[in-house]
Amino acid sequence: MTPPNSTPPQTALERHTRHGLTIERPAGRADRKFRARIRFRQHVHHLTLAETVEDSFRAAILARREIHAGRWTEYQAATRLRGTCSLATLVERYQQRIRSVQDRLEDRTIRSNAAAFRNFLGWAMGNEQTRATIDLSTLTAQALTPQLVADFIAHYLAPAGEDRALREQRRRGADAVLRQARSLFSRKAMLLYADFALPDLRDFLNHCTLPAEPRLHLPITPAALAEMHTAAEQLRQARDPLWLVHALHKFPALRTDEVVEARVEWFARAPWGQVFLSVLTRPYFEPKKSQGHVPIAAEIAAQFAPYVQGRAPEDHLIPASSPSARRKFVEREHAAWMRRYLPRTDYAKAGYELRRWAAQTMRLRYGDAAAQAFLRHATHTVAARHYFEHFYPWQTHGTDVGIRLADAAGQAENNITQIWLQGSDALAGLTDANPQVEAQHKHANH
Repeated sequence: MTPPNSTPPQTALERHTRHGLTIERPAGRADRKFRARIRFRQHVHHLTLAETVEDSFRAAILARREIHAGRWTEYQAATRLRGTCSLATLVERYQQRIRSVQDRLEDRTIRSNAAAFRNFLGWAMGNEQTRATIDLSTLTAQALTPQLVADFIAHYLAPAGEDRALREQRRRGADAVLRQARSLFSRKAMLLYADFALPDLRDFLNHCTLPAEPRLHLPITPAALAEMHTAAEQLRQARDPLWLVHALHKFPALRTDEVVEARVEWFARAPWGQVFLSVLTRPYFEPKKSQGHVPIAAEIAAQFAPYVQGRAPEDHLIPASSPSARRKFVEREHAAWMRRYLPRTDYAKAGYELRRWAAQTMRLRYGDAAAQAFLRHATHTVAARHYFEHFYPWQTHGTDVGIRLADAAGQAENNITQIWLQGSDALAGLTDANPQVEAQHKHANH
């Protein structure tokens, strides 16, 4: 019995302080959620957080930010979702809100990442066909474990059997799926789930990788270049827009997304006469961290001219009835045409092989620095990033820099793009300097 006027015993608390915030819960009660108090403008806000310390601090930091921004009511509405959420809810949250923390993500990238996560779960729990039937609303983040990653890898690699080349190809595919699936749980994306009681996903994320050998790419042979060039000339003579897609891949080495978005206003001519295709951040487009001015030789620019004559600066270079139709034309129609000359068995990509070929051609003619600038790859020095003109190093190479028609026709001298001989053909015409060895070979043949 408690004596009169005595203070009742206080419950022991588990308390943690970080980032100017204190969270607490009854000691020894791991099943209880942490709580916190945030005082702002003489008002105290009481928060119920999560079961783990890390998740609780993430939620408290987000709550403090929302309170200070005057969005407390909206935050309270959002936190009604607090508790164990389904993976369907998590994916929906990612797709709806990721732009609030990563504003540069394209819609297509967001959809692709979400699809890769579903693909990952489908393979992990069965096979590729499972993707269509898997119900994410029945799964929670508790299912995301290292074992799930191991199951995914085993199931994804299984179709390759004992074929080592195919197995390595599948490894690269699996790593790509894991990389995209992991993006739903990036450091910035996790801010979106602060009001969810997610488990510690560090072990899961640490296992979401599958190192693979880099692909060795075959060069495009002069014969294939010549055949492709002849067919492309027929398209050009017919003013087929497919030629324009092909030429934008081949001569300025644009990526597929860049071909889709390219406009008439991208063409530019420098004071010294050089023609460029300027791939820069525009109100409607942002390159993949690779702005720059791509030089185009005068003879190639002359072939582009009829396609832009009389058109408005904002017009797309590739005509289409809708954005989706334009993307389909660039991605599928051109790829199907390219496969006549670059079979899938030898070349993993279609249009991208032209970008690789163009880079090799520029490197041989103008050097490494020019090839890097041509590809618009990020520079690694402060001077290059902030002081040098984007036109560098083109002016130092003259007034007519770029890939030539002879290059495209497979006629230019280019050791990199010559076909390699294999097997006994690789040693044909060679003689051994040792006469005894040569005599033994003649005797064996008789």
